[in-house]
Amino acid sequence: MGNWENHDQVVANTDVGGSGIFGSHVRQGTSGEVVDTRTGLFDSYATVKFDNGYTEEVRASDLQKHSW
Repeated sequence: MGNWENHDQVVANTDVGGSGIFGSHVRQGTSGEVVDTRTGLFDSYATVKFDNGYTEEVRASDLQKHSW
């Protein structure tokens, strides 16, 4: 699980956001920038502004550092 900071560039390593019925807002491989973080009881979370226009709070484990 990653420890993210604001402005870190990340990539979703799984589909995230939205409800299962209507599909995900953010597809695996979409890049974004961390804009906020928080620690929950069992997981860490990052709010990411993704390049496709969606901003989603996701588990830190669903992200990886962006590699150019």
